Order: sequence, then structure tokens, then C-alpha cells
Amino acid sequence: MKIKSQRDFWAGVMFVGTGVVFALAARHHPLGDSAEPGPGTITLLLSVVMVILGAIVGFKALTIEADDGDPIGAIAWRPLLAIVSAVVVFAATITRLGLAFAQQGKLAEASREFERASRDDPRNAGALTQLGISLIELGRPAEAIPHLETAVRLDPASAVAQRALSRARDAPAR
Repeated sequence: MKIKSQRDFWAGVMFVGTGVVFALAARHHPLGDSAEPGPGTITLLLSVVMVILGAIVGFKALTIEADDGDPIGAIAWRPLLAIVSAVVVFAATITRLGLAFAQQGKLAEASREFERASRDDPRNAGALTQLGISLIELGRPAEAIPHLETAVRLDPASAVAQRALSRARDAPAR
């Protein structure tokens, strides 16, 4: 079978490859259910979409004739470095928000980072919500309530903050 468009073929391969990698990564996160999807749900859904799109693009590259085989041009190093740098900066700063600690089960460290983020920006409903959730998980639901009430007041549409507030209020006192 002859590749009729080099560019589309390799784009399809990259889509399929990326989709497979993210689908494999999604196995390590709970999927949850339809009422409360887990962190692996979106990862898995997007990876399936990427694989399907990659298959469509790859099929197109094998069936539809392109001018001169649609060769791949030179690598654009400047945009590539800008994107990689942005990802590295994001990875370096996500710890500040405590998400990495929370994912690793280091809840005390996560709550400290979320508390610092909420002190830096008292209107950060996400940091307040995650601080409340961390405190609940640490067995300190009474301390979580004021943070979660503020988060709900700042972002009334946040179902996560509302559920966490209900959970904190329903938790037995320790």
C-alpha cells in the first residue's frame, strides 16, 4: 500500500500514538461513574477521540492522492521549543497548587500548598475547594467548612465545591 500524503500519514500516526499513550495512562486513574466522573474519564474519552481522528487522517493519507505526495517540511524549532518550554514551566508550577501532592497522596503537603495559593489569591475558588477536600481527607472536616463555604460563595456553580461542603458538614466530628 502506497502512502499518498506523507504529512497526513505521520499526523495520523502521531494522533494514534498519543491517544494510545494517554489511554494507557488513564488506566491508573479511577473512572468513577456518570454522576461523578473520576479523573480518568476525560483522559480516556479524549484518548479514544484522538485514536479515531488519527485513524481517519491515516486512512485519508493512504487513499486520497495529494500533490507531490505532500512531503513533510523542515522542523520549526522555535515554536517547538516554545511549546516544550511552556509544558516544562507548567509542570514546575503545578506543585505550587498542591495538585501533584494530592495525586501522590501527600495530603498534608497538598493542604499547605493549597493554603498558600488561597492566601496569595483569596478569590481562588479552586484552591479553596482543593484545600477543603484535602482537609476532609486528613480527617479535619470542621476546618474545611469555612474554606468550602467561601469557595461556594465565590463560585456557586461549582458542583465539586458544593459536594465537598456537604461531605464536610455530614462528616462525624473527631
